[in-house]
Amino acid sequence: MKWNGLWSGQRMRQLTLGVLAAAGLALTSAGFAGTAPDRGNHDRAERADQPRAALQQQRGQQAPQRNVSSLRGRNIAILVGEGLHDLETLVPMAYATNRGARVTVIGVEQEELKAYNSDMTVHVDQPIQRVRPDMFDALIIPGGRGPAAIRDNDHVIRFVRAFYESGKPIAAICHGPQILISAGVMDGKEATCYADVASELREAGAEYKDEAVVKDGNIITSRVPEDIPAFCKAFEEAVTEHTERRQRPAVRERTRDAEDRGRDRGRDRGRDRGRDRGRDGGRDRDRRDR
Repeated sequence: MKWNGLWSGQRMRQLTLGVLAAAGLALTSAGFAGTAPDRGNHDRAERADQPRAALQQQRGQQAPQRNVSSLRGRNIAILVGEGLHDLETLVPMAYATNRGARVTVIGVEQEELKAYNSDMTVHVDQPIQRVRPDMFDALIIPGGRGPAAIRDNDHVIRFVRAFYESGKPIAAICHGPQILISAGVMDGKEATCYADVASELREAGAEYKDEAVVKDGNIITSRVPEDIPAFCKAFEEAVTEHTERRQRPAVRERTRDAEDRGRDRGRDRGRDRGRDRGRDGGRDRDRRDR
């Protein structure tokens, strides 16, 4: 990621709003919610919380801690093209990284791509020809003009279609669903997108919904940069749920193995006790005969 040129006041305000939105999401995820109170309300809240805190301390209770490493060990791909939207790319990238994920930026070529709405550039880590869906746990497709620039690329279409068929989460925001449309995976789906793309979505057989986040199967979609906090949260939940579902069969298999070992040990002990009783009974008969 590079910082080039001078920022206009409008762009600075837009980026500030984006950062504040991301910060608000982080606070909400950590258990904070609502608007910032005035000082008087804050003081009253502190006084109200003091007896509760003392009571919790007496009972040895601690406030629950949210898992801030919910994506630790997960590999996330972000698919971008020239003319990407800066916030729709960088905020989900930072959000996933902050929660422990390893993020790989993929594109048609290994190059620097410039945002259409600022002087920010993003480095493509891997060209899409060198990656496979089984290398990643989830896929993010930001908006801007990038999706239109790469949606007809054969490698992009094959990769996205295979990713969808794997059942792993795919999250697309703003113009991002254009790539899903080109990949032919939106028929019969409920989804949202930037308003100007809604007609394309309907033509692809999807039902358009004007909502901040729409989840249908393994596809998550959002509309505009203002939806980024809800978009990131929904993506995190989808990755976590998918990981848990994948782990359940392994847990059940381990449980069955442990139960089988327990039954085997029980049978072995039963056979040993039977042999011991047989030997003891034989010795007793020998003594009686003598």
